Amino acid sequence: MERALAASRHGVLSTIRVEGSVHSVLINPYLFRSSVGIFSQAASVKVGNLSWTPLATLCLFSESSYLTVEGEVELSREPALIDEAALAFELKYGRPPRPTLGARLLILLHPIRVYGALGGT
Repeated sequence: MERALAASRHGVLSTIRVEGSVHSVLINPYLFRSSVGIFSQAASVKVGNLSWTPLATLCLFSESSYLTVEGEVELSREPALIDEAALAFELKYGRPPRPTLGARLLILLHPIRVYGALGGT
């Protein structure tokens, strides 16, 4: 998972809407404390979905490789944790996370199942 996260600048996060359909969105994932860190606006659709059903699937891709991470999600508004996660984000992307319109929230995807095909990247 660490190798795929390092190689992927983007990933597709899928969450479950209240009525059961799937919502997918492009995100910038990074490794944070052995979980996948994702920043979001607190009022986003994905956060609303995760508040209802705290499960998500993330697909990472890079050239001929892909990795799927399924897991439980923790939502955090804790300022110290968000600041620490912002440093991990900046270390990977070389820039701070983009400003949000509303309150910033940290999504932590704790892996339960990881599978895929890692190529030579």
